[in-house]
Amino acid sequence: MPDLDLSPEELNLVERLAHERQGARQRLAFYAVVLAPLVAFAVHGVRRSDLDAVAVAFGGLLLFNLWHLAEELRQAPRFQSIFRKVSAHRHGQPGRPDGPAAIDA
Repeated sequence: MPDLDLSPEELNLVERLAHERQGARQRLAFYAVVLAPLVAFAVHGVRRSDLDAVAVAFGGLLLFNLWHLAEELRQAPRFQSIFRKVSAHRHGQPGRPDGPAAIDA
């Protein structure tokens, strides 16, 4: 789709995601490895009435969510730009649709 006028960064992202071999099982395994110890630590803290353990588990879950949110927000403009360009291309609109009006189209 060379006439979409994708930037090199956008093309790299599309290529990387198009050829990603990581399936749902691998993604779930990653989340389980990261989140299961924190949840287990929180359950342990609740059972033992150990507020410090619950606080550490909550802090870990909070940091994980903040990291995930930061990554999502970092990538969002690039995805939005790609989707605008694909939408404009699909509807036969010329030019680079980078403004807010492209969202409503």
